[in-house]
Amino acid sequence: MYANDELERLFAACDERERVVVETLLLTGLREGELTTLAWDDVCLEPDRECVVVRAKPGFTPKDYEQREVPLPASLAEKLRAWPRTAGLVFPSRRGERERHLLRRLQRVAARAGVEGATLHKFRHTHATRLLEQGADVVTVQRLLGHSGLGTTQRYLNPDAERKRAAVAQLARALPVAGPAGRGRG
Repeated sequence: MYANDELERLFAACDERERVVVETLLLTGLREGELTTLAWDDVCLEPDRECVVVRAKPGFTPKDYEQREVPLPASLAEKLRAWPRTAGLVFPSRRGERERHLLRRLQRVAARAGVEGATLHKFRHTHATRLLEQGADVVTVQRLLGHSGLGTTQRYLNPDAERKRAAVAQLARALPVAGPAGRGRG
């Protein structure tokens, strides 16, 4: 998972194209193959319906062969509305074909940003963890990521010690505590 300071440094080191690609990975949780085969026909930019549809197409089959709809945040949808449509793919290579060097591009950005161990899949982990931190339930996260089993989704979740402590403190504030000076009975 990427820490906030790593994300800030990555975004600062991106050019415009790289930034939109990184934002799309982070805000949708798409896998590399899902992003590199994302076609304009898979994108809905109608207000209040903004989403991408991950589905099978020639040369690409989603994991578990399942089609899913992934909502787009309004801020990302706005960027995609203004995005150039030079090919059928949303993020084509310079030659208009499927991008085959996305990891290499990310690693160059990460080197400029001073972020070690950058991978495309870390955006997916970050997406899942941040959804849960913001109150999404694990089944919703499972469906957004396109996992067939809940166990797969649970492997993506990486709460750190501070977040675990904060969760327990929040629970303590929400529950009535019996006895004097906050001590429970029993």
